[in-house]
Amino acid sequence: MLDLEDIQHFLMSRPPARAARYEFLTFRSATGGRQWLSGLIDKVGTAKAVGSSVSDSRWITIGFTWNGLRALGVGEESLATFPEEFRQGMAARAEIIGTTGANHPNHWVEGLASPDLHGIAILFARDVTERERCREEHAGHVSKCEGVELLSHLDLEALPPFDYAHEHFGYRDRLSQPVIEGTGVEPTPGSGPPTKAGEFFLGYPVEQG
Repeated sequence: MLDLEDIQHFLMSRPPARAARYEFLTFRSATGGRQWLSGLIDKVGTAKAVGSSVSDSRWITIGFTWNGLRALGVGEESLATFPEEFRQGMAARAEIIGTTGANHPNHWVEGLASPDLHGIAILFARDVTERERCREEHAGHVSKCEGVELLSHLDLEALPPFDYAHEHFGYRDRLSQPVIEGTGVEPTPGSGPPTKAGEFFLGYPVEQG
């Protein structure tokens, strides 16, 4: 079974949000970075709420680059356990993953291709007004954490209709939200069997065992 309290909500299901803000951060100080993280842990939504009838308003999602984990002070022995692809980072693997030409990291803006990109906070909200409240609250928290700086941000809003999940072209798009084994969620007709948890989460078996 999956440890749902140890997996972020966003990794398993879309939150019921119509607006979001992605904030890309750098940690100039390990102490400040850890202070930033400790102040957000209790606000991060967990997978335990997926499929629950109980509304969970904790819609913050956080993530780190390999350089970010190092900036936080994670030990070299632990850092060495991550897959080589993660340690290299997306910019270094541009040719492999197809981000070439106009999409090459040379054209990425506001530090997104820099090794100084250490973390991301995704602030989900029911609407733009709530997103602005979350933005202000997060900005206040960042200002109290020495050496934590905002590199850039991206604001998003959902497009109507709102009565079914879809991507921006209107397709229902099950490819980007597959059902994961152990979640208790039943695949929709035509979606195929649930995917092994190890394809998404470290510490669980992958499709090849």
